[in-house]
Amino acid sequence: MKLVTVSRVFSPAEAQLLRSRLEAAGIPAVVTHETAALMIDGYSMAAGGVLVQVADDRVEEARELLGLPPLPPVAPEPEPPAEPPSPPLVTVFHTFVPAEAEVVRSRLTAAGIEAVVTQETAPLASLLATGGVLVQVAEDEAEAARALINPGEPDEPKA
Repeated sequence: MKLVTVSRVFSPAEAQLLRSRLEAAGIPAVVTHETAALMIDGYSMAAGGVLVQVADDRVEEARELLGLPPLPPVAPEPEPPAEPPSPPLVTVFHTFVPAEAEVVRSRLTAAGIEAVVTQETAPLASLLATGGVLVQVAEDEAEAARALINPGEPDEPKA
């Protein structure tokens, strides 16, 4: 699964509202770079904004729903072989310390496991930044990710 940015905003609350609109329409979405925006006021502009991302096969549908113009056409690429649908994301690490989640994400990425850091989504917690921070990976890579995060420990996410 490849995540593609459909919107870049500078407010974590605005990004969460866009994510909610997409998910209400049945389009799974994640918000990334939110923790950078919450750590230091104004830092989100320097970090490139808070990103709202969807699976690459849902980009056009998501942009249309959000009232955004379509992406410019790209030269056609050869058709890749049919792949099974992208697996859902699974939480492999939970913390209340954003920097800790970023370290775990970096460790997983260095090992070749694509991971995203997201803010825990509870209606009020996401707007007040009181929720936890999650590290999520594709379902088929969850076991390897947990083994890398907690070598020698049972195969359960940290709570």
